[in-house]
Amino acid sequence: MSYTGKTDWKYDDLVTEQDLNRIEAGIVDHETRITDNEAHIANNESRIDAVETDLSDAPSAEVTLTHGMQVVTAPRKSPFRMQSLRGRTVIDETGMRHVVNPYIRRYGENLLPPFTEWEKPAQFTTILEPYRLEIRGEADKVMAGVYTVQVFPNTTYTLSIDHNGFISVTDPTGAILVDNTRNKTVSFDSGDRNKININVSNLREAGSFIFNRPMLNLGNKPLTFVPREETLLAFPDVTLCSSKNETLYDEIYEQDGRYYKRAHFKAMELDGELSWSHHVTRMDFKQLKFPVTDGISSNNLNAFLTKYDGSSIPFGDSNMVADRFQLILSQGHFYISIPNTDSGWGPDYKPTDDEIKAYFYGWRMYKSGQGNVDILYNGEPEGKAWHPIDARYINNGTPSATYYTKNIPTQTILSLSYSRHSHWQPYNLQYQLVTSTTEEVQSIGEITLHKGQNVIEVGCGLILREKANPKLGTSKEFYDINILDNPTTHLKNKALSLKQFYKNGLSFDIEQIGVIRKNTGDANGFERAAIKREYYDPTAVYTVDYVAFGPFANIPQIVGVYETALDNVVNHVVESGAQLAERVGVLEKTKSEKIDTATPWIRPTLLNGWKPYHINLWLEYRKNEQGYVEFRGAVGDGIINQPIFILPKGMRPWTYWNTLISTSNNSSPLEKAVGYLNIDHNGIVKLISGINIFVGLDNVTFLAEN
Repeated sequence: MSYTGKTDWKYDDLVTEQDLNRIEAGIVDHETRITDNEAHIANNESRIDAVETDLSDAPSAEVTLTHGMQVVTAPRKSPFRMQSLRGRTVIDETGMRHVVNPYIRRYGENLLPPFTEWEKPAQFTTILEPYRLEIRGEADKVMAGVYTVQVFPNTTYTLSIDHNGFISVTDPTGAILVDNTRNKTVSFDSGDRNKININVSNLREAGSFIFNRPMLNLGNKPLTFVPREETLLAFPDVTLCSSKNETLYDEIYEQDGRYYKRAHFKAMELDGELSWSHHVTRMDFKQLKFPVTDGISSNNLNAFLTKYDGSSIPFGDSNMVADRFQLILSQGHFYISIPNTDSGWGPDYKPTDDEIKAYFYGWRMYKSGQGNVDILYNGEPEGKAWHPIDARYINNGTPSATYYTKNIPTQTILSLSYSRHSHWQPYNLQYQLVTSTTEEVQSIGEITLHKGQNVIEVGCGLILREKANPKLGTSKEFYDINILDNPTTHLKNKALSLKQFYKNGLSFDIEQIGVIRKNTGDANGFERAAIKREYYDPTAVYTVDYVAFGPFANIPQIVGVYETALDNVVNHVVESGAQLAERVGVLEKTKSEKIDTATPWIRPTLLNGWKPYHINLWLEYRKNEQGYVEFRGAVGDGIINQPIFILPKGMRPWTYWNTLISTSNNSSPLEKAVGYLNIDHNGIVKLISGINIFVGLDNVTFLAEN
């Protein structure tokens, strides 16, 4: 009760005990209120101190990440700034591996994706909303939706799903972590597992079963449902190497909001695209060479080479011993000695440049018509043939091959489909540069940490926006992507996991993809996909993000920081916005100043008897500023189904590209025929059918992707 004071006391007024008690009670009341106010003041001072601390220039928190999965706990939502990413080179019996296309992925609080990404029987399920699934159950039949999640061993997780069916948690072998239950929330320990399956089903009951808003989070308490939200930082088209002891390494570092690569090494595949030539013939081997334009360090201890079977080739005198290599600084050349038993070249045979290129595409020469592919070709009249190195096998004691050709191969064996009996890979070379180089590298995305526990994945091999090549499958119901038995559908690398599809640059509805099939044995890698025929658009361009199979070296270390103080978070956001505005301004200025990036018209070297049809109709080609290759002119008199000419790298289609053209005999009576022109991913241009007197190539246009 508030105190009301008597303020009209007189000198001779009588003071009673009630008056004194009232006065004392008032004093106590005010003392209590003073104490309460002091407590409120102290609390407010504490809160003000906390806010001042939050707004102060507190030091950033440093984080070190390594390859694989890890948890980073942040006190608040904050951008993560990567400061350094180190490279690594690993050489063992399997070959040479580097850090390639590194990425950092931060998973959201919800580790489960929409039901569109779950495996489920299409005929018994309907996706009502991205996070709402109906299963139409039948008695005595189990219809289930399954999603496989990568988890930390010996860690507690909580699964929450609003449903009227059954949920369970198993591991990929079928071992039960959570048995089928009608409960909507369950917590469990992952044990020694790094992958688990989240299952929703009807458990042999008939009816309609609805599963809504699935949520999987770290810890033993359910969190409020949020859709899965990920952030990504990726570095496409980057290779990072190191010395064998990792004391010297390539590195990506950040400066003023941009990323740069400091390179001490050069890594390259030795394939048929290089300018190979013969140098010396010895009894048991041939010494070959190609020019090296990058500055070569004299430190040969950091020069490494692995061959097609993964074994290492020592640095040494390639002029005297087989299976040796040299980088000679004064001559600017790489030299290698290839044993005749590897190449198939006889002791007296001098291979042509194209035959050398064929070897580095994976082909071995042999003496034709002998029934034994191990017989060396030494210029005999019986002729020569080639087989893929990995096609060799022993048939009733005789070396044989599952595939061969009598024409000089012009493409890598990896682009062909045949029975393989061993593993082949390109020769891989790494050498140290005489001086390190620094260049800006492209980065995609940015990592943002949310408050609390953040699941972070560090990995290699992320491929972004690669063109897919859907082809109608044998069932005639789907257009297949990355199916093993059809090389024309293959992605450039074996796919470990398919992440996102795009149609004409926009995210493609996964329901229209139909299904992503995992570990079925019929994929080029671990996963393939299919587009429902009714949704396929032959005029559209389909692209895909995916993680390649490798092999890659593990990333040894990533160092970065995040802000613990709100003031620093705000400052970082403001600085990032200013840096982004500057970069956009530069790009806009560059675009406004751009006049023409098309190449000049180029006259190719014609092959196999093909000639210009007329002096005013020379065959020429160029790449226009939209990235398309254009032909003009006409040819004639050549051999049908043999190369007319070969396009250089950078002006080739990704896979086989075909079109119809005009051909004729150009005489009386005039005979015309529709010609069939083929251009493959190695740039070989052929007239497959038609009349070879006049072959018109005006208006031939295709996208340069290779």
